[in-house]
Amino acid sequence: MSTQDKKTEIKALEDNLVVVPTPEYVKDSIKSAIEEHAQSRSHPYATLEDRGFVTLSNDVCSDSETHAATSKAVKAAYDLANIANQNAIRNNANFLEKKQNGADVPDKAEFVKNLGLRETVELAKNSVPNSRKINGRALTNDVSLNAADIGAMNATSLGTIGNGSRFSDYVLSGFYNVTVSNPSSVPDFPLLSAGYLYGDGILEALNGGNVIFQRYTSHHGQEAVRQSWDKGNTWGGWVSQLVRSSTLLEPSGWIQDHNTGVITAWTTGEIATAELSMQVPLPITFPTGILNVQVSTKVPKYDVYSDGFWQVIDWDKASVTVELQLVASGAYNRQYQPMIYVVGY
Repeated sequence: MSTQDKKTEIKALEDNLVVVPTPEYVKDSIKSAIEEHAQSRSHPYATLEDRGFVTLSNDVCSDSETHAATSKAVKAAYDLANIANQNAIRNNANFLEKKQNGADVPDKAEFVKNLGLRETVELAKNSVPNSRKINGRALTNDVSLNAADIGAMNATSLGTIGNGSRFSDYVLSGFYNVTVSNPSSVPDFPLLSAGYLYGDGILEALNGGNVIFQRYTSHHGQEAVRQSWDKGNTWGGWVSQLVRSSTLLEPSGWIQDHNTGVITAWTTGEIATAELSMQVPLPITFPTGILNVQVSTKVPKYDVYSDGFWQVIDWDKASVTVELQLVASGAYNRQYQPMIYVVGY
């Protein structure tokens, strides 16, 4: 039999009965023991391996492993280190000051060598001095050059020459677009024995100072050149450049002589068996005009009654109109084919 008792002290009974403490008693006892231990100084000191009490210290020279430095000690150590650093900077003869920008380097040649810049220095020594000029422009600043400054050609057109212009006004080295519908309005437009060259093309100018060269190439492949020996004040006449003939050797074809500009074309029309008019397209459109047109008659199946012929009625730059004439009534129902021959430019 057990007896419950809430008293803080447990006493053995005379009859040797066991006294069992209550839960409240146990809880109060533990709390009391913890409070008593916390207020006592009987605790282990901390080590590098175990936790425990430490002693705070302001000593900046201590090497203790059980004392902990305070903020004051840390600041004192920092101040001492900073003072030492400043003293070293001011008193070390080998120290290079940032504000000197390298002026206090003892052996500059060795310094440059260590940086691998010796070759760069040598190249700089042999560079072009500032006193030199490029095409009259000093090298003290950035130099901008155009094609004419170095005797080169512009890659793009420098302008357009139209009606009323003068080729002699375009002497800067480069290319110029030529779009002239009325060549007679341009006093120095290329004029050869066969007449003006075609009005659309390219003018090329090469300016060498005293000597200026011009070459005109039309879109039809015609070419003429001229030259001035006095900076463009006077010019020699245009000289034709021989260019191989262009041809289309087909039943309906043409041939062009670029030296004269003359184009000869030939073609055939459809077969007809009765009187009619027919517009026959030419194998090439004549750039300027037609000088002469001839037509002959081919009779694929000839007999004595095939009495008919073709004649020219009209033409333009791209076609010829012909008409079939039958002489007798027996000429009908026979085959007649026009064969056309044209000369123009």
